Amino acid sequence: MASPFHFNYAIICRIPQSFAARSIRPKDCGEVDIEKAREEYETIREVLKNCDVNLIELQEDENYPDCCFVEDCAVVIGGTALITRPGDSTRQGEVGEIRRVLKQDMRLIVKEVGDAKATLDGGDVLFTGKEIFVGVGKRTNSQGAKAVADAFSDHVVSLLDIKGSELEHLKDGFSMAGREIMAVAPGTDCTLILKVWVDQ
Repeated sequence: MASPFHFNYAIICRIPQSFAARSIRPKDCGEVDIEKAREEYETIREVLKNCDVNLIELQEDENYPDCCFVEDCAVVIGGTALITRPGDSTRQGEVGEIRRVLKQDMRLIVKEVGDAKATLDGGDVLFTGKEIFVGVGKRTNSQGAKAVADAFSDHVVSLLDIKGSELEHLKDGFSMAGREIMAVAPGTDCTLILKVWVDQ
């Protein structure tokens, strides 16, 4: 069985000019330096080119300032992809191109969120290699979490309440750094969420 952390593909998207003024972000985070963001994008691109993956690079779309955050549009585990329904309605049009790539270029099994009341951002879904955690908060609701459980029924899916925290997405504070190694951001919110997580 292949390792859950061995990847064959990476999808990235160039940063649109509209990202500087119209991207969705907390009000207190300051202005975006678009040139710096693009430099960082090029660094990531070069790193991925040197990895043993097929790199798929999408063109930016000025109509979708946040299109560079491709992970929010799909949850991919193994050969299955769940197309999300982003919690901010202005981003829901981003999923079309991602759906096309996953279905036509990568030939994955593509599933859709069936509940019209569901909201789901990929940034709220963390796969540990064994189980799936879904952060229910600003962008993802319980119906969205259920869609994840339905799509990946072979895995245990647990919900984490992040509504009262500063996190926009679960993976703003938590990420897998390797097999059975989790990176946790500093701060009271993440510490409290982690305590609840461990106690579950």
